[in-house]
Amino acid sequence: MKRTAPYLLLFFLICFYGSCKEKKTNSSALQGNILKEERMMACLKKEVNPLFGELEFQKAGKKLDSLGRLLDENSTYGMLCSFWRLKSTYHLGEKEYDSARFYLIKAHELALEKDTIKKHIIGATIQFADLYEGEKDLPKALKYAREAYLMTDKTDSNTISFICVRLVKLYMNMNDPELSYKYAKEGFRLSPDPGRKLSCATNIANYYTNKGKLDSAEIFYKKYLLSDTIFKHPAFQATNHENYGLFLLKKGDLKAGFEEQQFALSIYRKMDMLDAETCFNMASTYHKLGKYEVSNRYLDTALVLSYEESELSNLKKNWSLRANNLQALKHYKEAFSALDSSYTYYQQEVGESLISQARELETKYEVKVKDQKIELLTVSNAANNKIARQNKILAIALTGLMILPIIVIFLLSRRRKLKQQLKETELEQQLLRSQMEPHFIFNTLSVLQALIRNGEKDRAVGYLSKFAGLLRLNLKNSRTGLVPLSEELEALILYLGLQSTRFEGTFDYEVNCYEDYEEDEIMIPPMLLQPFVENAIQHGLRNLPYKGKLNITILKQEEHLIYCKIEDNGCGVNAVRTSAEGNSLSTSITRERLAIFGKKTKLQASLKITDRSDFGEQGTLVELVIPAP
Repeated sequence: MKRTAPYLLLFFLICFYGSCKEKKTNSSALQGNILKEERMMACLKKEVNPLFGELEFQKAGKKLDSLGRLLDENSTYGMLCSFWRLKSTYHLGEKEYDSARFYLIKAHELALEKDTIKKHIIGATIQFADLYEGEKDLPKALKYAREAYLMTDKTDSNTISFICVRLVKLYMNMNDPELSYKYAKEGFRLSPDPGRKLSCATNIANYYTNKGKLDSAEIFYKKYLLSDTIFKHPAFQATNHENYGLFLLKKGDLKAGFEEQQFALSIYRKMDMLDAETCFNMASTYHKLGKYEVSNRYLDTALVLSYEESELSNLKKNWSLRANNLQALKHYKEAFSALDSSYTYYQQEVGESLISQARELETKYEVKVKDQKIELLTVSNAANNKIARQNKILAIALTGLMILPIIVIFLLSRRRKLKQQLKETELEQQLLRSQMEPHFIFNTLSVLQALIRNGEKDRAVGYLSKFAGLLRLNLKNSRTGLVPLSEELEALILYLGLQSTRFEGTFDYEVNCYEDYEEDEIMIPPMLLQPFVENAIQHGLRNLPYKGKLNITILKQEEHLIYCKIEDNGCGVNAVRTSAEGNSLSTSITRERLAIFGKKTKLQASLKITDRSDFGEQGTLVELVIPAP
């Protein structure tokens, strides 16, 4: 569907926040200054904003320059913020981004200093989103828009709906129709402004059309868009006609849809506002009409404009449609070449989306882990320093012939606690290092890359979603000493899903847990089970000549004890014990963690690893008894 950018731009230009009104005093000079600013604000609203609404940026700029001469050091911060943000809007419309940034920073800094109700701060934050969107930095634009959304009082429906319009456009440009639709619904529901409501209605109608919900789309077209009397500028009218034409095509009315497109095209040409998307839509319609040569001529124009706009998705679908046209004209060699170009841009588009997300997740994970290691190292150093100071005090106390024995006993007790803290900290550091090995991350990303190369996009997205969920849970759980049993089990299931995909066909797994475990408020130490599951897969199952099986059972033994059993049919623990140093290390760490946890809770804790060949079976059995206070 045609983008709704003209509507969104208009409302960004005409809806700026902040008022320059101040409390009146008895001073006639101040009253005169307030009256001057009120007249100036009225001029901005009545004369400058309409120029922005008509996209007459140069005229608006000249008007702002003339009004700027009225400002001086006595002007209120509200008036200055409003004026500077309008200056930024003018330069943004002219695509002079450095100048737009200059005025916007001035307005934002003054608002941070003076604006206690945050109205100008929110307005400047939203405008930063538009600035970065103009510079094609969509992630940063989304960051500012989301920041403004979170900053706004949720009872302020006018401001919230205004920000929703910005989020609609950003998510639409980032090819996320679901989130764009979500904020369009919220903006449509909350907006007291009819024009803003109409902008959201446009997005909702387009969403329903693309989803094939044509009856729902038609309701919005007939009730809001076709009866539009708010946006009288030809650009907005052309957008409405083109969107409605595409809707009619989707509905099957080829003739009426084509006529609507032609009408919109004539307006765009008169205004010199033709873009790649409109040309592609016309080419697609001519293809449906069987006029393949005409379709290719529009694709030529769309191709040039797409290169200028650096739109990979436009380039991809442009070459794909060209291949279909050439095939219909029986130019098979040229059609194959066009199809190859389409596939090249498809690879670039996928590469810039899924792979970049995976790399971003990996980078965020590494940064989080480094921060946690630094924090733990700080705790460790602090504990060592405290122990050294306590030793010194203890030596002085002992040389004083055991003076004040109560203090000595207290210091000894503190010293034992600090050593215990140090030991736990070191174990936590070892745990962090063993949580997710770099090899696992590398292998996971390799599997993801293979799925993408093989064109298995749905599997790649599902695999990436599991990986992201596992990273999120690992980072979250590593910050605390105890986690809910349900979250530990969720992380384990995500890990098994990733490994099952990586070693496809190598093993089956089953996880069974007692009923209503999700409702229990049971807390256990994090990452107790995953090392044993990893050992079972890496050393017991992955190289078997037959299909492996891995069963995990979790039972509630008593009110405060959890019994966990990890059972596989691999080669057995005795066969890998001599070579699996990492296995013994993780086992030792877990055994120590259980012992410490058992002492803290004063409950039974144990770990038992058995080679199933001892009782005539194949594989390894790991049994854990975990305190659950």
